[in-house]
Amino acid sequence: MFSYGVAIFLSMAAAGNTLDDARKEYNNCLVELHNENVEAKTSASGFRKIADEGCAEERKKYTSIMIAEEKRYGSNQAEATDYANEEADGVAAYIKSAFAENADKGIKLVPEQ
Repeated sequence: MFSYGVAIFLSMAAAGNTLDDARKEYNNCLVELHNENVEAKTSASGFRKIADEGCAEERKKYTSIMIAEEKRYGSNQAEATDYANEEADGVAAYIKSAFAENADKGIKLVPEQ
């Protein structure tokens, strides 16, 4: 019994790390886009489009892992997908907002470690 409980705990912890790693990869990809476009003096509206289209692979990885986790906890496909997209949109919204504030000042963001 004890070893089964430990196995479940470790499995959940590993899944959490995988999800957090995927979120960091997506965030850091957006941070890199942010910083490149601060240097390029891209407009805020131009950056919003770039951010929406950029980092598609990282976003897909992040949302795919999150969907799988949500389904493991009982969500159906639609609920899990909606939740994952909301979370990914939140990450992107933060970077877009930061860009709007930082672009004119030339301020760059620091990637997560």
